[in-house]
Amino acid sequence: MTKPVGKPDAGKPHVRFDERGEETERATSASPRLSSTLLQAAQAAGFTKIVTSTVLSRTNFGVGTGNFRGDCRNYYNSLLIAGAAANGYVVADVGAISQLQNTADLTYFLSDGIHLTTAGYALVEAVRKPLEIA
Repeated sequence: MTKPVGKPDAGKPHVRFDERGEETERATSASPRLSSTLLQAAQAAGFTKIVTSTVLSRTNFGVGTGNFRGDCRNYYNSLLIAGAAANGYVVADVGAISQLQNTADLTYFLSDGIHLTTAGYALVEAVRKPLEIA
């Protein structure tokens, strides 16, 4: 018998995994959103526009399905995008930038496959900047 890791928030989308990293439960019935506490704090501080980014590929995250980390990344990104309009934030979908799908491409990634080069950051800024100033 496996023991579930982590306790999902009731009524919120979540995925539960056992100690081996295997999915044991997926709930998608609630409206996906960023933390309402975070959004409320930002709005209370006077921010009128909240821009968040999707998660980039990373070494061992995988791009397709069947890779645990890649699947989690894709699922999280889909929740961010799906919940944006209804919950008052804008998503910069940097995870969809085609040049940033291959973490072995040293034009955009450092050799660790995690951190971006100046050229990689320029691609991210090209997606984020128009949303931040619009």
